[in-house]
Amino acid sequence: MSAGTAIPSASSSVSGQKYQSAITEWNAGDSTTGWQCLKFSMEEPQYFQYAYTGTADPGTGGFEADAYGDLNGDTHYSTFTVLGSSQNGGVSISPNIREINPEE
Repeated sequence: MSAGTAIPSASSSVSGQKYQSAITEWNAGDSTTGWQCLKFSMEEPQYFQYAYTGTADPGTGGFEADAYGDLNGDTHYSTFTVLGSSQNGGVSISPNIREINPEE
């Protein structure tokens, strides 16, 4: 598993505003790369930039998914992170969410 391109590509696109992604942004990649690998996409306008990285050992199918947001447009971002794994065609997500500056 590799990394998923950040959507939107510039974090400033969600600074104090919503971003309307295109389905083509989420369809990049295949069953082992990009967002298709995680079977994740968004159709509604989003307040956060989403990105993920795979673990160093691709055999584990592990990944870290991040959401970056700046709801009030003050250039101070909140970060929310979940850990997960992809195996046998399914995705498992940790029940815990790591938060950095959640009030920003």
